[in-house]
Order: sequence, then structure tokens, then C-alpha cells
Amino acid sequence: MPRRNYTLLSDELVETADIVASSLAARGFSIAIERLELGFPFPPTLYCKRGKLERSVIEVVSAYDEARFSTWASYARACPTEMKIYVAVSEVTVLSATAVHKIRSSGIGIIRVQGGTAIHELDAADLSITISLPELISLPTAARPLLGPAYDHFAASRWREGFEDACKVLDVQSRKYLKHWHKTGRVRFIVNGKVINMTERKIDKLTLGQLAVKFTEIQAQNSSDRMIGSALTRINKDRVNLAHNKWKKSTEKRLRANVGQHMWVIAQAMKELTK
Repeated sequence: MPRRNYTLLSDELVETADIVASSLAARGFSIAIERLELGFPFPPTLYCKRGKLERSVIEVVSAYDEARFSTWASYARACPTEMKIYVAVSEVTVLSATAVHKIRSSGIGIIRVQGGTAIHELDAADLSITISLPELISLPTAARPLLGPAYDHFAASRWREGFEDACKVLDVQSRKYLKHWHKTGRVRFIVNGKVINMTERKIDKLTLGQLAVKFTEIQAQNSSDRMIGSALTRINKDRVNLAHNKWKKSTEKRLRANVGQHMWVIAQAMKELTK
């Protein structure tokens, strides 16, 4: 393994840093050594970037420095785009239970080098974004297992994946709702004054945007119909952009601004769909 050049790192930590850097480079990250970017509070051991969105700072240490990492966490929370902070340690470094609790509470991750391998013991949160979700326990019992996996993604700071999962759940459940009530005769679709018959196959072929429009075509809409249709309309643009333009900065900016409210809208619609 090629050795990298460090000027600030103590000699006993160089091997640990090299193993972490090589592991991340193998996963497609570009690695900068001890680079002091504009605004950084300190030059980190490793500054890692992948694509246009993913950024991480990794400090290789022999002991947890609470003040230093608290400063890094504060910096990350001020960032407009993704920023994750990691503590990286060797296999001989012992982090106390108190230190681990503080690290976890701060949203910082832990990478441990063991047997020549870099292991992510604790995933870091994307500290640049704060999303408050409705409590899962507050949702109907039937909705919880449906949205639970999305909530797990959010808990692990995979908020894009969480939003995508939640959109899929709303999509699937909305189609089931439409098929059920159309079959019973309660739901009829009126287009240009004419009743339009929709088979289950036709409903399945609708895009999310078309599905939202179909809800507006329901004759004598009730409150649930309106709520679900409005939710589909609200999330449609960001869901489409996430699917097809995920790596565009404009998509990322919109998602960061909207995803929290979108999740509350989805939760409200799911209450209607599962009551």
C-alpha cells in the first residue's frame, strides 16, 4: 500500500490514516491530505469527496478530543451541502463509553482500523441538514410497517433514500386505494363531462403525476380523495427529480428545502390511506 505524505499527523497514526484513505479511495472517494479548505476550522487528516454531493472530514486520532470535534460538528451544521464528520482510530485505541455517547449524540461517525481493514463502527449523520419527522408511533398501526423502512433510512442519515422509500409507499397505497374504490363504484372519473372507465391495468400504468391528476378527476371527491391527490401533486416534482436528476445541484437544493415538509404531507396522506 503506497504511503501518503502527512505533515501534521504523528508517526504512529500514519498507517491507520493510510488504511482509511485506501479504503475510501477504493469506494470512489477522492482524498485530500491535511487540506485547509476555505472556512475549515482545522486542516483535517483526510478530506473526502465523491461525486457532486458527498463530503466527509476524517480526523485520525489516538484519543477523542471533544472540543475539536464539537467545533467540526458546528462547522458541518453551517454547511449548505452534505458534510459528515468521522473519528478514525486504530485497533489499540480505546474510546470510553462516555466518549462514544458524546460522539453518537453529536452525529459524528467512528471508523476503526482492525487487522488492516477500515470498519465503520458508527455511521456519521449529514450534519448539514436537520429534518424533523412526525413520530412513527403517532401514525395508524397499519401505516407504521409501511413507512418504517423509510424512517430507518432517515435515522441513519440516508434522508434521500428515506424520502424515496416514503414516496414509493404513498404511490403504491394510492393506487390500491383508487382501485378499491373504483371497483366498489364509489369512485368514478369524469373527464370533459364524460365518465371514464379505468381498469386496474390502466391505473398501474399511470405515472405519479398522472395518478395525482386522476384523483382530481374523481366525481364528488371526499376529503380523503382531496388529501391524497394533493399529497401526490406536492411530492411529484421532487420525486421525479430525485429519480432522474439526483446529482444536479438544483435537485439537491430543492430537496433540502422541501423534504421535511414532504414527509409530513406523506404521513398525513398515509393516515387517510390506512384508516
